[in-house]
Parts: sequence; C-alpha cells; structure tokens
Amino acid sequence: MHAWGTDRRGRAATTSTWLAGGLAGLLLVGCGDGERRCKGPADCLLPEVCGSERRCVLPAPAALGASCGHPAHCLSGACLDAGEGAVCVQPCGEAATCAATSEVCVPRAGRAPEETAAALRLRCAPAPAAAERFLGEACTDDNACRSGLCHAGTCSQPCGSCPALTSCGSGELRRGELTLTHDLCLPEPGLRVVELGPLTTPAAGGATLRFELGADAVSATVVAEDLEGLRVGVQRLTAPDGTVLLDSAAPATALLRASNYLGTATLLLPGGDDPRVAPQAGSYELSLGTFEPSVYHALVPVDGALERVAVVIRRRTGGGLLDLNLHVAPGTGLTAATALESDYAKGVLARLGSLYRDRFGVALGEVRWTDLPASADDVRGGEQARALVSGATDGGRYGTAANLFLVKSLDFAAGFAGVVPGVPGLLGRPSSGVVLSRYADVQIMGALTAHELGHYLGLWHTSQPEGDGAFDLLGDTPTCAAGTAVASCPDRGNLMFPAFLARGSLDVSVGQAAVLRRSPWLYELAYPEVCGSGVPAVDTTQHGFASGTTADGGAGLLVGSCGGALQPERVHLYRLPAQVGALDLEVRAHGFVPVVYVRRDPCAEATTEVVCAVGAADTPLLLKVPLAAAGAYYVVVDGVAGGGRYELSVQTQPLAPPG
Repeated sequence: MHAWGTDRRGRAATTSTWLAGGLAGLLLVGCGDGERRCKGPADCLLPEVCGSERRCVLPAPAALGASCGHPAHCLSGACLDAGEGAVCVQPCGEAATCAATSEVCVPRAGRAPEETAAALRLRCAPAPAAAERFLGEACTDDNACRSGLCHAGTCSQPCGSCPALTSCGSGELRRGELTLTHDLCLPEPGLRVVELGPLTTPAAGGATLRFELGADAVSATVVAEDLEGLRVGVQRLTAPDGTVLLDSAAPATALLRASNYLGTATLLLPGGDDPRVAPQAGSYELSLGTFEPSVYHALVPVDGALERVAVVIRRRTGGGLLDLNLHVAPGTGLTAATALESDYAKGVLARLGSLYRDRFGVALGEVRWTDLPASADDVRGGEQARALVSGATDGGRYGTAANLFLVKSLDFAAGFAGVVPGVPGLLGRPSSGVVLSRYADVQIMGALTAHELGHYLGLWHTSQPEGDGAFDLLGDTPTCAAGTAVASCPDRGNLMFPAFLARGSLDVSVGQAAVLRRSPWLYELAYPEVCGSGVPAVDTTQHGFASGTTADGGAGLLVGSCGGALQPERVHLYRLPAQVGALDLEVRAHGFVPVVYVRRDPCAEATTEVVCAVGAADTPLLLKVPLAAAGAYYVVVDGVAGGGRYELSVQTQPLAPPG
C-alpha cells in the first residue's frame, strides 16, 4: 500500500503511508523562495494554491469529505478521487483506525492527485446500511458484511486485534482489475495439522518423534503413512507426565488402542475414558515402526521409511455436524442423480441420523452423492476394497467429509472401515473411507452404516466373544466373555458390538459418546462477537442443529428475563429468509437446569428478547416463536446454576393458508 505526496518540483512521490505522504509535502515547501504571485492554480506548485490575495499559499488542512488536490490539503493526510472528484478521506490499516462506530475499514478503488491510474486502497467508509453477515460468515459481496469486506466468500476485516475464532493471515483483495495484498482476519480452522515426518523406521527400532499439545487441545489424531504398502504401527506413546499410554511390547497395560494397518497407522487421543489419556499440555514421545504386511495378528519389524507423520489437533469442543460423501455403485440401485428422491436412501439416512442425534448428539451436515463404475459392484477381498477407497475420496466443503462406499456386495464382511480412527484430509489412500455392502432393509442398512462410521470416528468393538481382534478400553461398556453365545452377550444391544441387533434399539455408553464427540471429523460454523464483545454464536441456519457445552460460549455475559445471570451461555444464530408460521425449538440439557431465551437484532440488547423459558435437567425443553418474521434469531442456551452439555434443534412450521 502506498500514499502520495509531491516533491519540490511538483512530481508525484510515494511513501509507505498516506499520512507520511502529506507530511512530506509540508516539509518540502518552505518560505525560502519568498512569496509567489499567481493568477490561477497553474502558477503555483502543489501543495500550494492560488489564494484570495493572488499569492501562492498553503491552505489550512480540510476535514474529511472536503475537496482537495494534495494530501497536505487534508487533516487526514490522504486525498483520493474515487470517480467524482478528489476529496479528503481517512486511510486505515485496521478496523480500529476508523473513529466513527458507523464506519469500517474497506478497500476502495481511487486515484491520488497526479497519479495516472487508480489503485486499490484501504480507507474508512460508512458501514453498509443493510449488512447482516458477521465475521467468518459466508458472503457474496462487500455489502452483505457488517465489516464491509467480503474476501474469498467470507466476511473479513483488516488485521488489528482479530477476535476469537479468527486469526491474522495474508489475503489478496480483488476489486475489478485491481488487487491489494493485506493482512486480514480470517476464520481460524478448528483443526490444526502439525507435520512431523518423514521418518526412517529401522527394524531394530529407534524411530522416535516428539510433538507438542497446547492447553486448548480437545483431541489429537496421530497418522503415519508408508507409500510402499508396509504395515505401519504405533509402538509406544508416552504422555508429558511420563505415563506410558501404549506399548506394543506390553499390550495388557495399554490405555489406548492404535490401528496398525497396511500403509497407515492411526491413533486417537483420547480414545478412552481413563483420565490419564486426556490430552495434556506438553511434549509427547511417539515411537513408530514398519512391519511385514502379510502378517495380520503380529507385528514383525522390517526396515522401512514413513513418507509422512502428522498430528491432527482439534482445538474446540463444540461441534456436532458430520458431512458425508456417499459413493454408490450402480448395482445398489442408486445413482447420484436419483439418490435425493430415493425412499431407500432417505430411509437409510433417517436411521443413521436418528441414531447419531439420539445417541451421540451429532447431526448429519452436508450429504453429497457420487457415482462409482460398474466394476465396483462386487468387491472381492481387502485388496479390492482398499483400491476402491484409494481412487475416489473427497474432503468436501470443509475438508472433513467422511467417505462411504456403498456396493452391491462385499464378500468378506458386511462393512469395512480400514483404520480406527480415520483422519480428515487423508485422501486417496487405502484407509480413506468405509466400504459397505447393500442390505435391502433400510433399518439394517442404516444401523450398519452407523456402526462402521462409528469405527471411522474412533470407536472400537465393545468386546470380541470370538476372541478375534481388538476391542475398546472403555470402562463403562459391557464385555462379553470369550466363548459366550452371541445371543447371551450383555453388549448385544450396543451399536459397537460386532454382531449388534441391527433392527433393534441400539444404545451407546457415556464413554463411547464422549470419545466420538471429540472426533476431528465433527465441526460447526461459529462467528465471533455476535452478541457483543466476547460472545460468539454458532450458526444453526442450514441444518437446524447444534450441540456442545455452555462453557464454550460466553462467560456469563448475557441474561434472560427468566434467569441465567452470571452463568455460562452459548448463542446460536438462525436466519429466516421469510416469515413462517412458527419457529419451534427443542433443547435437551444434560445434568443442568437450562434457561433458554431468544433474541432479535441487536443480539447484545436484552430488550430484543421474544421468549424465555426455564426447563429441567435431562428433559426436553420446548419453546415456540409464533408467526416468526424474516430475519436473524439468536437462541441462547443458559443455565439456572452452572451449565453443561446440551443439544439444540430448530424447526419451522409453515404459515397457515389464508381463510
């Protein structure tokens, strides 16, 4: 970004700031030449003008909006012609530069005096009158954003002090043919990926790495990749306090499970309910190895090299949406074009969605369908399944879409999830998705999908009565002793039992739900400063659902007319494009008495409240906003005394027909 001034001869000169350009002009024009007589503007050298006494004089600096011909003519030190004549403007580099609360710092095209072409510059301008969108919210143009700046489809603002949920990063602003590179407040991703590899893995051992977790880590997923197809394994993981969480040489003492798979190893921290596996701030020590690929039930070390080792760190606890990419083979009777209208597809998703909402507090987000070739109809063996998954994965809009492959038949299992857990961003690999065999019964198919997806999100089988394979280390899941008849197993009704009751009522334990909710595949859309300083909001507009804990929102800054003073709260944004007959809300609070109230714009003002109600712990609280007009609604989940975990559902009812 440059500013403008002139040198002693009237030539254009640039400096690093607009204000500096104005001062340069002031310093270069002195009284050494004596007074100069003039008949008109052409007789004077800028920044002087021909005054009323026909002498070249330096005019008094003018206020914003006044006509100018040089930066020195302006109190702000900046003069710009945006197409209707040059006027004094306020330059800015960050939002706080603009003194008026009704102004924003935005890019504007304009030409400085004596420049031959317009450039893109940041200046203070009135905020768009009808703007609704918050920082981080989707936008199509500047006028949609309260900040007055839409960058790459998201409302932003120049960096200064970027609010929570955003961070400062470089962005290229484009307006027409003009560009300006500047630091902008950009949405901060909920996941952070720390690359640790590559790493040589000698058979004799010694392949050790360290990684750091901060105090804000909710979960961490380790992923190690070998492109040569060797089996990859986690040999040892030690916590910052010295606790050995996993040691392949002493499996009986393990506090965590890890997947040792062909080409990939993964591990979710925490993957259990032992307090020692909770993420700790500090340095973890990780040992990895490569092993003979043909041996499944043992790790036989071989020399190798890992092309990539990384840790995916989730930093926010809120988030109950899960995106899916569903890839369908033609033999299933589904296609991408017809799936949305298929009763079968609707039934499967309804069963899956119901299980995940009711049992985990997780809702399906965006669901996309793609077609597979006919060669994918019948999958024979793990090698073909891995090849199928490797060829057609997609991260979706936010990079966290889980890929499911529905085929006509899978000859070695009903469903196949390569690793526990899967890892977002790991695309085009044998472990990049889940393969499912089609069942005609939508109840069975929905439950099978929920089970295999549960593996991919970090859950193991509850037990293995057949004595084959690993099971979870959760303390609250039932265990079926080896040799027990499947029908007599106490965990037969658990979603993650290997022979679960597909058509029955399936449950999950508190520990299973806690592990899955920390999965890096889950996300939410949240925007900062929605209800005043320090109070963000979660966007529920698209899917009508949110979950989390009230401690993730404001620090007791809001209160409803029926309660909630000084208690942690969480705000949810819901936009109505047109009036509806009613807005129906349901809140289920776990272990605390909820206070729920709804506000309109401006959300920070208590006077905009339209309804407030107190509920009961672990009981659905229902609220209704009748004849809800178009616009933004802010649903606040608060508490009578303390807070905790909750789920919120929002539905609309149509207007009653006239007459």
